[in-house]
Amino acid sequence: MTVDQLQNETLKSEFNVAYSENGAKMYATTGKALLDLSFKAPQLRATKPHLDTNTERQLVEAEMENRELFAKFLFFLRDARGGIGERNAFRNTFLWFCNTRPEDACKLLKFVPEYGRWDDLVYILYNTTNEVVKNTIVAIVSEQFTSDIKSDNPSLMGKWLPSINAGKKSKAFAKALIAEMNKNGIVMNDAEYRKTLSQLRKKIHIVETNITEKNYAEIDTSAFPRLRTPAMPTCSSSTTRNAATSISNPLRKGKRRSMPPFPSLTTSTNS
Repeated sequence: MTVDQLQNETLKSEFNVAYSENGAKMYATTGKALLDLSFKAPQLRATKPHLDTNTERQLVEAEMENRELFAKFLFFLRDARGGIGERNAFRNTFLWFCNTRPEDACKLLKFVPEYGRWDDLVYILYNTTNEVVKNTIVAIVSEQFTSDIKSDNPSLMGKWLPSINAGKKSKAFAKALIAEMNKNGIVMNDAEYRKTLSQLRKKIHIVETNITEKNYAEIDTSAFPRLRTPAMPTCSSSTTRNAATSISNPLRKGKRRSMPPFPSLTTSTNS
């Protein structure tokens, strides 16, 4: 290290000072943009579709620092099983990624339902300004929609797609999705969409529906998140209680189900 470099590092260290809300002295930055962004993850929960200037700057710096780790971080932000499960933070940061880096984002869109939910894609479809991203999402949803209609063991897409007869926001999302799917060759009106979703949800055997109807024997506890399983015995039959206990016991001992690594731009290209 040269004398100039040493002086620069010394100056950075001297000016790397900030104060907490309680007046405690602390470092202003870790020196790593992505690490700084990870500390801000809880604050990202309150973000809107249009991010503020400071948040956008941090995202740009983190993405420029390491594109591969940034992509992994986005899915770590969303994943409730192997990450921190920040749904709103993921949606708005990934929406920013779609609008600013559409080519890279399109490579990763197919992984969103796996680490998040299908309605994450619908949220991005409704809010993005990029037509390429919209077309990619519609193609992914349309392909799975067609497959699920024919399948006896459909995906969870039917559960998470917005209902046309629900609240104002859900109705707006559903109408936007129907319009885009009609352009992609799946022609249906509002009533046909509602009936198709109803058929899919019956085939999925949604847990909440089975609990409401007290069909506990049809509940597949093996698909439960780690923290939800111990709560199940309080509302289950003896059969389901035994199944829930067999899953929750090893999880309480620290054994976790294996999950694939978070996707990156490299893995998405190779898959």
